Amino acid sequence: MSASESGPRLVLTDAATPQDESVIRDGLGDYNFSKAGYRDYRPLAVLVTDPANGEVVGGLYGSTSMGLLRVDRFFLPEDLRKQGLGTRIIKEAEAEGARRGCSRAILSTLSFQAPGFYQRQGWEVLGRVDCDPPGHTRFMMTKKLGGQ
Repeated sequence: MSASESGPRLVLTDAATPQDESVIRDGLGDYNFSKAGYRDYRPLAVLVTDPANGEVVGGLYGSTSMGLLRVDRFFLPEDLRKQGLGTRIIKEAEAEGARRGCSRAILSTLSFQAPGFYQRQGWEVLGRVDCDPPGHTRFMMTKKLGGQ
């Protein structure tokens, strides 16, 4: 297509505006509603706060939609790990997902992050993808929720 032709064009950016994201999110939401007949997307977060000042120091965030809990990010500072807090966080997110009607959960983690932690919590490897840095793997993981 030449520059003088009209029609949609692609814009590659690392700075999409909230309005740009809204067009995509709302468009997909409308399409999903037209096919599924309902809309149930909800953000989900389990936050860890500092008792001294109430500031968030870590936690988990993701969402639930159409029967699926999605864990997008999960972080705990080094000094809060290996005390059972991570287990409490993931179990709280799983329980809330189940309360919202989710039957499964998904997440992605790198080999140098926490695949072993998730496996100890009952998560299963759905797939593996070799990635950078060289020699490392991204694990796609899933878990059935609600004792199913």
